[in-house]
Amino acid sequence: MQSTENMNGTRSDINMAKIKFIRTSVKTYEPDMQYYKPGMTIEEIAQLECDNCMNGNSDIELMFESVDSDEMTYEIIPDEGETDDGQ
Repeated sequence: MQSTENMNGTRSDINMAKIKFIRTSVKTYEPDMQYYKPGMTIEEIAQLECDNCMNGNSDIELMFESVDSDEMTYEIIPDEGETDDGQ
């Protein structure tokens, strides 16, 4: 455990675990075929759109401006010094 100062100025011993937030957004998209190379399969179009968003060639925030569903979960990542029994 590590001692730290909290918001009211007092010190307390706390576990320095981290929190990982995981967001899953779902968007259903019907591609306009005039914007893609002739003969591209739906799988190729899907991969192209994913690649473009992930490498910065498309605006991922604009792509997910409106979504079908949006969920958020979390995981607790234990302090690296913590043992299996929580000590």
